[in-house]
Amino acid sequence: MKNDRIKYIAKRIGDIHKNNTARHDMLNFDLYKLIKDRDLLIASYESIKSNKGSLSLATSLSKSIDGFNLDRIERLNIALGNESWTPRPARRVYIPKSNKKNLRPLGIQGVEEKLVQSNVKFILEAIYEPIFNNQSHGFRPKRGCHSALKSIDQTYDGIRYVVEGDIKGMFDNVHHGILLQLLRKKIKDEKFIRLIQKLLNAGYMEKEPVLIKPLTGTPQGSIVSPILSNIYLHELDIYMQKTWITSNKNTRDYTKDKTYASLSHKIKKKQNEVNLSTSPSDRKNKIKELKKLRKRLNSRKYARNYTKNKTYASLSYKIKRKQNEINLTTSPLDRESKIKELKRLRKERLNHPFIQETSKNIRVLYIRYADDFIVGVSGPLSLANKIKSSIGNFIKKELALELSEEKTLVTDINRKPVLFLGYNIRIDTSKKIKKVHMKGRTPFMRRTTGTFVRLEAPLNRIIKRLALNSFCDSKGFPTPKRQWVPFDDYDIIKAYNSVYLGYLGYYSGAHNINSLYRIRYIMKFSLAMTIASKHRSSINKLFKKHGPWLKLEAIPEKGIKEIQFYNKKLNKKNICWQTSKTSFRSMENYIIGKRTRSKLDGVCCICGNASVHNHHIRHVRKQPKNRQKTFESLMGLINRKQIPVCHECHVNIHAGRYDGKKLSSFIYPDLAKQ
Repeated sequence: MKNDRIKYIAKRIGDIHKNNTARHDMLNFDLYKLIKDRDLLIASYESIKSNKGSLSLATSLSKSIDGFNLDRIERLNIALGNESWTPRPARRVYIPKSNKKNLRPLGIQGVEEKLVQSNVKFILEAIYEPIFNNQSHGFRPKRGCHSALKSIDQTYDGIRYVVEGDIKGMFDNVHHGILLQLLRKKIKDEKFIRLIQKLLNAGYMEKEPVLIKPLTGTPQGSIVSPILSNIYLHELDIYMQKTWITSNKNTRDYTKDKTYASLSHKIKKKQNEVNLSTSPSDRKNKIKELKKLRKRLNSRKYARNYTKNKTYASLSYKIKRKQNEINLTTSPLDRESKIKELKRLRKERLNHPFIQETSKNIRVLYIRYADDFIVGVSGPLSLANKIKSSIGNFIKKELALELSEEKTLVTDINRKPVLFLGYNIRIDTSKKIKKVHMKGRTPFMRRTTGTFVRLEAPLNRIIKRLALNSFCDSKGFPTPKRQWVPFDDYDIIKAYNSVYLGYLGYYSGAHNINSLYRIRYIMKFSLAMTIASKHRSSINKLFKKHGPWLKLEAIPEKGIKEIQFYNKKLNKKNICWQTSKTSFRSMENYIIGKRTRSKLDGVCCICGNASVHNHHIRHVRKQPKNRQKTFESLMGLINRKQIPVCHECHVNIHAGRYDGKKLSSFIYPDLAKQ
């Protein structure tokens, strides 16, 4: 019965997704029934219960997730059914940004609020995922930072200017009225809309009991905030697609010279005749004719009819005249001044393209990740400035948002890289000579100017971050991490590997991946210094004892495996973009799996009572100051396990009166029957 019900709910959500995929103008009705569904609420509980911060209380009025039971689900179900449920305000805290200087606001939600928001997210994703633009990558299934960067890597070759977009206080300035009107375009269920409005108006508390109810914004840290912001900025995606991307397709304003094309066709035809000729004399005559045709072809000045850039042509003419003047000059002083002028003209000419940029050879590319976006322009600077201005006008008029004038810049990436999602993006302008292999032809050398996009790990920025986290000093010299000295040696190596592999994973698509050897050097020697400091030894003695990669042997009796610092070689063959494989189809199975494995409707694993709470085994509690916390124990707090217990047993556990079987042995449901 339980399985049949959740399968029906999951199928209903899957059908919503399927219908909106088939028809982007599909209207959606009767959604509120899904939000209040008991089984979907249980599935949402199972998806959030082990999350980091799930035991944190929103406010003093909120209840902890520890001890959560079916009664609370039932009460929430009834309150949602008669629309009497009102979300409690979040507790606002401030967490440091990556630079550790500025703070970012974060709202801590109550358990019931998280469950309702999780259900809302399931529904909104089913409706909007099919219609979201391919240029949007933030907080979406099968998309992320790497999918956005991969798109840039594959399409930004030849881009000259980049508009770096920065929306001022995006999450705090979402206009509630505009957002609700956008939702009404696809959702014809006012109960559902009213619920969204309640979530937006819930407010937050910084210092209890002062309640702040902002008139704009989506609460940062809430489950629905990312999907709501994507719905809001989807209007910008549509505007960019219709106004700039579609109207500036990748077409080129040049055509083949007709004589050149005719000669090329004759050469190809004559080459076939030579290949098929059997008579030596006839073959010799045809080869002579072929050579004449090739000579005529090479005499053509241009293979294509380009529209030459007037400024470039003018500078070329001046350079030619200046060169003639130098050749005719006899005075050494006069000659020197003319050479200086010649160099200046040549340098100035480098700033102008050979081909005149017209509407037919302009490309505009757009990528957005949450509230960050960049627009790539293969065209004149004036166009890039025009696009920047038009985006500012659009979001101000249609979305009541503003671009940050200080941070929204137009950058020539031939000269200066732009930073997007932690990568430096630039165009490689170095000249190269490469060997070209063409089918049916002898390989030949070709000179090429680099117009290929490069995505690079910003080494100096990474080193600054490592310095902020005490792995090195400001100059990049390794230092011991004193905070980790109390940990076990095995845990210290695990921690260092975790940080290092995190950097390797994120920068796995970098074109300068070999530069990450510097990061490996810092992490390796910081690790050695940390362990040496723990044992009051030197790093030389440590390397002599444990080898160059600090290998620690396994201890089977304690269940400890062999471990060493990660030392896999870095090379360009390992470059890859790591994109998520989670699709919406698997979301149906995810919902079913979460509900069917739930222990909320099980029995007490200690006494067999049918009325149960969920007890969190790794409960976050105050520990004695002299108790040493290992890296393993800290990670364990994130991966909490729950067991079903009745109210009486739960009280005994927290009071310290329980003295039966070890609680961790009850994690698996089969043990509850023993």
